Amino acid sequence: FLTNWKPKIPAEQWQRWETTGQMDIYHYGEQTMLPLDYGFVTDMMQYDDGELRRTLPTLIIHGINDDVVPIRVSREYAQDRPHVRLLEVNSDHSLGDQLERIWAEVVNFCGL
Repeated sequence: FLTNWKPKIPAEQWQRWETTGQMDIYHYGEQTMLPLDYGFVTDMMQYDDGELRRTLPTLIIHGINDDVVPIRVSREYAQDRPHVRLLEVNSDHSLGDQLERIWAEVVNFCGL
């Protein structure tokens, strides 16, 4: 996650975030800027995506127009994990225009 996100934030802004402990980030659910604690970064640094190998059935729904997390990230993650189903939808990071489809896919995936 951080390898895709950090290059989008200017070094000076990143340093200020680390120093002050907070930075305003756009929250898609709330549709406004909200403070994000730098603890988010220190927590993320503890995890290596390559080590995420537990074979739990996983459904990823990812917008192909996502400008926060590129679609290639989900494609690469799902590529060699047969337990992962990647559903690419014509949407952005918020997936706000896909709620009915998301619900239908989740219900189907979970066998509800």
